[in-house]
Amino acid sequence: MRRWSRSLWQTALMLALAVIPRAGAAGLEDELERAWVGAWVVVRVEVSSDCSGTYTNNEVRGRLVSSRGRHRFGDGELARVDKLNLRSERVDLYLSLAAAILVPRQDGPFTLYDERSCRVQLMVEVPRPLLKAGVRREVDAVLLEAVERHSSAALARQSGGWNRRERDPLPADYELTLARHAAWKAEETNRALARARQEALEQANWALERVADDTDYLAGFAAGVEAQRRRSPPSCGALVGARFDSDEQRPPRERQADAPADRAFKRGFRDGQLVLWATRLARAVEGCFVPVPPLPQ
Repeated sequence: MRRWSRSLWQTALMLALAVIPRAGAAGLEDELERAWVGAWVVVRVEVSSDCSGTYTNNEVRGRLVSSRGRHRFGDGELARVDKLNLRSERVDLYLSLAAAILVPRQDGPFTLYDERSCRVQLMVEVPRPLLKAGVRREVDAVLLEAVERHSSAALARQSGGWNRRERDPLPADYELTLARHAAWKAEETNRALARARQEALEQANWALERVADDTDYLAGFAAGVEAQRRRSPPSCGALVGARFDSDEQRPPRERQADAPADRAFKRGFRDGQLVLWATRLARAVEGCFVPVPPLPQ
């Protein structure tokens, strides 16, 4: 009984010792979060970001930074600390840069610009002994090598370390470019719909030219029309790329043999489907044309 109690005591002691560092780390993380999350910083090192809505990794060792982010920013960026995570050998600061960027893209003859916000994950290497000691001011000192901390954006903007970067201005005539692009886009949509309608009508005409005065063919044609009658027309967005092959139905199982009568039925079945499919698509196009916005005076 005495040995069993000692074993229980030793197990409890081991568990307690195992929990103590975790509790210390948790306490340090809480202190760091209270000091850093929501603060504004001026970043002392170069950083990179994909500017895609997620936080891009930036490994920080002193003033050296390693990152594969698509867009590079010099030191002095203004940012807000969104969150903080404590790791075994580092502290991660999740930053949202204050100034967005403009990313150009080409749509037809027009150059358009998308505004994107940029986020950075600063993975600041911190010596393990400092993290084990759990003294916040010592960990702060390491973090402050990478960033200046301020309580507000206004105070951060007063820092001599801020690089003064703001989002680039849009071109002077960009509103007119947007209006012209909207008109061009509507015209392109209508032209594509008109082509789809013309192609559908041509397919219907080709199928009608193949109509044969044959009992089995005509029976198949009527069955094909009925098979397509139960189908719904594609949505406006899908009309331009619609293809008959994706909506074509198989003939009835009893008419899938290779006898002459069955082959005639299957030809009629396909032509009947094609005629109804094409005419239905042509009718659907009529309700999908878009108005062309007028250009500003």
